[in-house]
Amino acid sequence: MNKLYFTKIFFLSLLLFLSKWFFSFYFNFEENFITKIIFDLRDWQYFTLIYNFSNLDFNPSYDPELLNLKYIPIPINSVIFHSIFLKIFNLYGFLIIEFIFILLFFYILIKFFGKLGVNNFESIFLTLFIFCIPSIIDILGLYKFTYVSALKEFYNLRVPRPLVTQIYFLLFLLLLIIKNKNEKFKFWELSVIGILFSSMWGSLYYNLAISGISFAIYYFYINNFQISKVSYYIQDAVIVIIFFIIFSVPLIIILLNTEPNYLARVGFIDLDIDKKIIILKHFFNKLFSLEFLLVFFILTVFYFYLKKKEIYRKEGVNLLYIIFLSSFIGPIVFVILSPTIIEIFHFMNLLVAISFFVLMVFIFLTFFNLIKNISINKYILTLAMGLMIVFYTSNNYIKMKNNSFLYELC
Repeated sequence: MNKLYFTKIFFLSLLLFLSKWFFSFYFNFEENFITKIIFDLRDWQYFTLIYNFSNLDFNPSYDPELLNLKYIPIPINSVIFHSIFLKIFNLYGFLIIEFIFILLFFYILIKFFGKLGVNNFESIFLTLFIFCIPSIIDILGLYKFTYVSALKEFYNLRVPRPLVTQIYFLLFLLLLIIKNKNEKFKFWELSVIGILFSSMWGSLYYNLAISGISFAIYYFYINNFQISKVSYYIQDAVIVIIFFIIFSVPLIIILLNTEPNYLARVGFIDLDIDKKIIILKHFFNKLFSLEFLLVFFILTVFYFYLKKKEIYRKEGVNLLYIIFLSSFIGPIVFVILSPTIIEIFHFMNLLVAISFFVLMVFIFLTFFNLIKNISINKYILTLAMGLMIVFYTSNNYIKMKNNSFLYELC
C-alpha cells in the first residue's frame, strides 16, 4: 500500500468519524459531554470499568462501608486503550481512540485484501462495505429479519465490543495470510500469535475459540502435516503457549482474586455434563437448520469456484474458508472442554457474522473477476461507495436527531 492510498484511507476514516460526531454535537450541543460519551458507549457499564482501570482500581466498592473487596474481572485487553487515552486526554480520549480504531480497521482489512490479491481500489470498496453494514441494516429496516442484526457484530463502533475486540481478530487474520505454502512460521510470528490469543482471551474469548481452531487447521495446511515433524510442531506450539501465558498473567491474577458474587451477577455458569449436552443439542439444531445448510452450500460453491479459477491467492481463499469452518467448530470444542461459560449467544452471533463476512468476500471476489473492464469496475464501485457513505451519514443523522428529541423530553 503506497502513501497515496494510505492518505485516502486516512481521510475516508476521518470523514466517517466526523459524520458521526458532527451530528452528535449539532443536535445535542447542550448535552453534558460526559453524558454524551457514556450513552455513546451503548454498553454504558463499561465506562466505570474504563475509569477504574485508568486509575488501576481493580476492586471499586462505590460504598464506603464495603471495604477489602476482591477484584472485579475487568476485561483488561478490551478497555486498556480507552483507559490510557482517558488518563492522558480526559474524556476527549474517547474521540481520539475511536478515530484511531476506525483507521486501524480500514488499514488492516485493506492490507488483508491486498495480500489476498485484490487491488487497492477494490479493497477499499470491500472494507467500506463491511464497515457500513450496520448502517445499511438500520436504514433499510433489515433488522426485522431473523439473524440479520447479528451481522452488525462483525464490526461497529460500540465500545469495546467489537470496536476493539475485533481488531485483535483482524490482526490475527492478517498475520496468517502473509504465510506462503510450505513456509515455516518465524519466532516473531508465533510470539505475536500468542500475544493476540492472550488479547482475545482478555477481551472476547469467543474469538479465541474460533481463532485457536483456525490457527491449528491453517498451521498444518501451510506446513503439510508429517509425523516426522511432530517435535517441530510441538516447539512452535510451546512458543505460542509461553507468550500466551506471559501476557495473560495480569488477567490470571485478577481472575484468581475475583469477587465471586460479581461473576454470578454477570452470568457465569458452571458447565456439567448435562448442561454441555443441552447446549450442544441446541447448537447442532441450529447448524442443521435449512438456513445454515443453504449458506454452507452456497459458500462452499463459491469457495471451490475461486479455488478453480486461481485468480486470487490460494492460501488466502483457503484461510477464509477455514475461518468459516472454525466459526462453528470452535464453539463445539469450547463447550466440550470448558468448565464454565457466559453469554453463549455471542458464539451464534459470531457464527452468523463471520459466515456473512466470508460469503460477501467470496461473492465480491467473483464479481470482481467477472467484471474485468477496469474502467467500468471503478465506475460501478465509486457509485456504490458514494451510496454507502450516504447510508452511513443518513443513519448517523437519524440516530442523533432521535437522541436530541429524547433529550428534549427529559
